[in-house]
Amino acid sequence: MDTSPTRYVFRDFVLEPAERRLSRAGVAVELPSKIFDVLCMLVGRAGHLVAKDDFHAALWPRQVVSEATLNKYVWQLRRVLGEGDGDARFIETVPRQGYRFVAEVERGSSAVVLGESAPTTPRVASRTPASTPTRLAWGGVALCLAFAGLAAWSLAARREPRVEAAQGSATALPLPDTARPAVAVAPADVLDGLPTWLGTAVAEVLARELAVSEQLRIVPQREAVRDFPRLSRRAGTATRREDLAHWRSLGTDAVLAVVVQRAAGGGPRDIELRLRLHDAANGHVSDELRVAGSEDDLDRLVAVAGERVRSALGVNPLSDSLARTRHAHVPRDAETARLYALAVEALTAGMQQVAVDRLGDVVQRDPAFVAAWLELARAELEQGYATRAARSARAGLSRAASAPRELRLSLEAVQFEAGGAWRQAVETWQALYRFFPDQPEYGLRLVHALLSADDKASATQALAQLKERPGLADDPNVLLAEFQLARGMDDWVRAREVASRLVARAGLVQSEALRARALALRGQASIELRDAAAAAKDLEEARMAFVEAADRNGMARTELLLGNLRMFAGDLAAAEVHYRAAVEGYHAVGARANENVALDNLLAIAVARGDPASARRPVEELLASARALGETLAEARALVYLAWVELDAGHSDAALGAYREAAELNARAGNRAQHAASLAYMAALLATTGQFRLADDAAAQSLSVSAAIDDARYRIVALKAVADVAQARRDVASARAAYAEARAIAAQRDDRLGIARIDLALAGLDLEEGEAARALARMIDAESSLADSVRDLVKLAALRARALGAQHRMPEARVALVASRAFAEKTTGYLDRLPLRLAEVDVLAMDGATEQAQRLAAPLRAELVARHFSRDLAELDASLAQAVRR
Repeated sequence: MDTSPTRYVFRDFVLEPAERRLSRAGVAVELPSKIFDVLCMLVGRAGHLVAKDDFHAALWPRQVVSEATLNKYVWQLRRVLGEGDGDARFIETVPRQGYRFVAEVERGSSAVVLGESAPTTPRVASRTPASTPTRLAWGGVALCLAFAGLAAWSLAARREPRVEAAQGSATALPLPDTARPAVAVAPADVLDGLPTWLGTAVAEVLARELAVSEQLRIVPQREAVRDFPRLSRRAGTATRREDLAHWRSLGTDAVLAVVVQRAAGGGPRDIELRLRLHDAANGHVSDELRVAGSEDDLDRLVAVAGERVRSALGVNPLSDSLARTRHAHVPRDAETARLYALAVEALTAGMQQVAVDRLGDVVQRDPAFVAAWLELARAELEQGYATRAARSARAGLSRAASAPRELRLSLEAVQFEAGGAWRQAVETWQALYRFFPDQPEYGLRLVHALLSADDKASATQALAQLKERPGLADDPNVLLAEFQLARGMDDWVRAREVASRLVARAGLVQSEALRARALALRGQASIELRDAAAAAKDLEEARMAFVEAADRNGMARTELLLGNLRMFAGDLAAAEVHYRAAVEGYHAVGARANENVALDNLLAIAVARGDPASARRPVEELLASARALGETLAEARALVYLAWVELDAGHSDAALGAYREAAELNARAGNRAQHAASLAYMAALLATTGQFRLADDAAAQSLSVSAAIDDARYRIVALKAVADVAQARRDVASARAAYAEARAIAAQRDDRLGIARIDLALAGLDLEEGEAARALARMIDAESSLADSVRDLVKLAALRARALGAQHRMPEARVALVASRAFAEKTTGYLDRLPLRLAEVDVLAMDGATEQAQRLAAPLRAELVARHFSRDLAELDASLAQAVRR
């Protein structure tokens, strides 16, 4: 007979391990699962040392965990119990050994009915001082660990679930003679005041139970609910005859309706599952099956229910070998099932970060639950955490040796996708689709992998073959894949046509959620086709639908697209409002990758405005997010933005550091294009600050890297860096040669803006060599192409003023300065306004206003010295020297 205590009382706390409950003065105290387990171990051995090795063996039996983790949990537990620093009223630290619970503990038993308040004093108690040994100590810990799922359950000690047919025998439901009947588990009804998570847990775990043998194709409930929200209703209403058409359109042969209720005449933890199968084709209903037992025996309840459902479907029972692998598919205890249910509910609601956190708790509690590793890896990948997703997939695979083939291959495919190994991902999805050709999801994932591998021809072929299958030509998921394919091929006409078909399909199945999504996609296509009116109409309608549905992810997506629409229209203020709303929305649901896209667009606005100060916050958020996601290329791009912000703020060393780190990251990631660009930016800054040897090295390296890129744009960037360094050295001949080569490439590409910017740089060289007339001629040719770039117009007007001054055309030079100031008022960037300030000093010096030029130059000179801008400082000093000579 088990005489282990079920309640422990210490001070004003009551600990009930079996109920996973801690209360203080009758008020429940919430504790994370692992911290609760630590408390159970300490209290169960009150007065005795619990060694660190004992904690690790019991709490992390198959994991390597640092001591810092245990120390953190004990520290958090101290705070919950009310201990301060240096206070050991409850827990004593034994240096380098472990911990001891030192408060006096009363052990006892109590029969507490679910829902009752636990008494504050035990009914049966044997007072045991903290210093007195007790033979019951390890018994209490064992009981605590058993209910925590950290020790093996004794099957013989559990009551066998009762199984009964409500009426007659469980006759088989006549289904089409297919290779694998397709079954969907409808959302479960929960009655009698039972917790709602129990319905989600039973439905999800039962679906996974039925998938173990691979004899049934399970239709994912979350996808069904996404496309047909009416199916989110509970079993009693989601299996009405009018809704069976929706299930049928998803390829479902049968729908399993489940009701969870209290077991009549049972104990407080006893529940009953009532199950009924619905034929999706004709509405025929099987006999009702009933399975009753303890809520704590949820695993076995579902196992028995699964066998009865298989029998009713005419499917063979699980073999002994398959029965041994089922734990890879289902959680091992009720607490793990509860956590898993909460994760599923978060996924359904689009709360990705919450789902990831919950799934993390699930796999930590039950590492052998391989299906949870798969869900975690998928959720992390969708959120943008590619590195973490790959790690989770590997962890799942390390425990999947005996898992069913379908589960192992799915984990391998996700691991390859997370690592960017798209060829291997393609091969794995092909294998899954070959083994399970009745599973359209694998065909759709194959199309996505082919697109990501840039094999558009094969993606087109795979999608065409998928559409040939009965009922899939207008399937919402197939239409979504067709839209992605058209987008990947920049065929926006086709993309809009597909989105229109999706809108029509959503109306046919009466799904407002699908219609909102389709409208957003059609709006995106209209933006790319420059049809602003159509885009605005669709996006506004989509936004209203998402708001009504409280779909934060959909709202954020629409705000992002509306921001793009306003950007194309040149309305930066309106675009900024939409992008900020998108950032907030994506942040709320934890969609970090999409949040980064919105942040990137905010930075583009800051660049277009010439407003580095407003860019600092989004660039720091983008950098932190990229590092958290492990996205090397995104981190490198954010560092280039950061360098611009730091340089404009006068932090030249910080800017150089950011450029250097960006170059290293791009090199490590093998992104030659951005590697060449970041080296070029660094070379220009090194030349500006007078570090010519380093500038030469960086420019030469940029030129070398760009030679291996099949994209002439980066060759131009590298050549301009070479010219910039040569010009800073006063090597005009080398600068002209590099600019000439860059201009020739830009002309071949018909890059008018690129040509104009090179001509502007050449005009600067002309002016240095005293060729003012030639400089002015170049500027006339370049001006029209620079009309949309404020910073270039500031520079052009300032350079024109200096050229006119050199020709002693002072009235015209002053007019040019006025024009430069007018353009400069549209930007707040220090670097953008610097050409104007240098020109003002130069024109005053040429006009003989020496004192005024010196007064204007004094603060500018101090700023240039502080920024280490030796090149601009030399130009300023040359202007002042000229004024003195005159």
